[in-house]
Amino acid sequence: MTQVTLTGRVGDAALDHAASAYPFEGCGLLIGYLGDDDVRVTRALPCPNVAAREEQTHRFVIDPRAVLNVRRSLRNTAESIVGFYHSHPDAPAAPSTTDMEFIRLWPETVWLIVPVAGGESGEPRAWWLDEVDSPRPRELTVLVPPVRAAATCPE
Repeated sequence: MTQVTLTGRVGDAALDHAASAYPFEGCGLLIGYLGDDDVRVTRALPCPNVAAREEQTHRFVIDPRAVLNVRRSLRNTAESIVGFYHSHPDAPAAPSTTDMEFIRLWPETVWLIVPVAGGESGEPRAWWLDEVDSPRPRELTVLVPPVRAAATCPE
């Protein structure tokens, strides 16, 4: 895996959610398709951060029931949960020690991290762990193709 493509307005949705959660970590699921060398994300589903309130400035937890419900809703479709996103309030978009605990539970998924400084989201970075025993995740290239304007009939 070398790259992740955020289709449509997925990137905007994740960045907006991350900024609106500030000073806490915002989090959610990434839905889409796994290819041989890339991941195409078609939807970002915001999820409540259910970590203890006093930890939400530096930790996120997605309710496992939400993950199960989304997986169930995607049965018999071509889409799947391809990763997770979360924000790092006033911190860089690199996996923390706490992040690595979760990343090791879900190898071979995208981990999109959005830095948020003073309530403004920055450039997201994506990470991928090949195997549970890999020493660290690899950074993926994040592609955000331009959204095409809707075509209209000329008058």
